Amino acid sequence: MTRRHVAALVAIGVLGAACTEQIQSTSGPVTPTVVTSIVDETTVPSSTAPPSSGAATTTSTSTSTTSTTSTSSTSTTSTTVVPTTTSCRQIVHIGDSTSVSLFEPSSVGGADLTATAQYQRVGVVDVYPDNDGARSMVESVIGGDPVLWVDAVTQRTEDAYRNASMVAWNQELYRITAEYSNVRVYRWYDVVRPEWFRNDGIHYTVEGTAQRAALTAQALVTFFPATA
Repeated sequence: MTRRHVAALVAIGVLGAACTEQIQSTSGPVTPTVVTSIVDETTVPSSTAPPSSGAATTTSTSTSTTSTTSTSSTSTTSTTVVPTTTSCRQIVHIGDSTSVSLFEPSSVGGADLTATAQYQRVGVVDVYPDNDGARSMVESVIGGDPVLWVDAVTQRTEDAYRNASMVAWNQELYRITAEYSNVRVYRWYDVVRPEWFRNDGIHYTVEGTAQRAALTAQALVTFFPATA
């Protein structure tokens, strides 16, 4: 019998991620592939419950009669359930050199902050990293599986890695992926902070790498949430 899983293919660098619905069949494992480019997200909203209001009681007395009047107010609030887990149960994370450090405890500040741990925190069971330096994207073979792309950004102003090239890449990425209903783009460009970059303007500090791991995992929840 064929086992069907909701999985995710996460590609990061100047690339993206994807959720695959089937990676294993009777004929053996089927691994979705995404080849990333060499180029290589957010705060969780918090809410405060309104203060509860107790019953207001007034009492009036006189020499002849005593009357007590009690009034109470009841407020009704609607609660929106925010998903905390993703429907993706298996992740294939394909990236370039900026993704290698996501899976190294020393590069994120501890084992519980790695991309593997962050994916598992949001409900992923199996994580398959495939990262290497100086990659370029040739093609992505994903089919109808859900895909999450992470867009590109650098702090460079010169050479092939200059940020102007990343902006051009992103605009094309947004345009093309809009044609596919199974693809979402996580705009890391809009979230990343200058202080998260190392001196080379491409790779990330320990804090930046940890933020990238956590926010990319959270993006899976946002775009591919678990449903009841």
